[in-house]
Amino acid sequence: MVQATRIHLTVRVPAISGGRCLETIHEILADVDGAANIHASVESKLLDVDIDPTRIATDEVEALLAKGGLPPMS
Repeated sequence: MVQATRIHLTVRVPAISGGRCLETIHEILADVDGAANIHASVESKLLDVDIDPTRIATDEVEALLAKGGLPPMS
């Protein structure tokens, strides 16, 4: 049995300004196959998420955030 490799992704999201932004991030990523352990912070404006790169790429996560109105800082 082959175990999926997960990588930890930390993304700066300057638009995080309150609880609704945190909810939006969770709504965007909750159903994404390959994303887990989603945590975002209003104070640090950082999103931490574990991804399975065989299912979703880093740039796809960033594109989903931007589409949801929370573009990440490159």
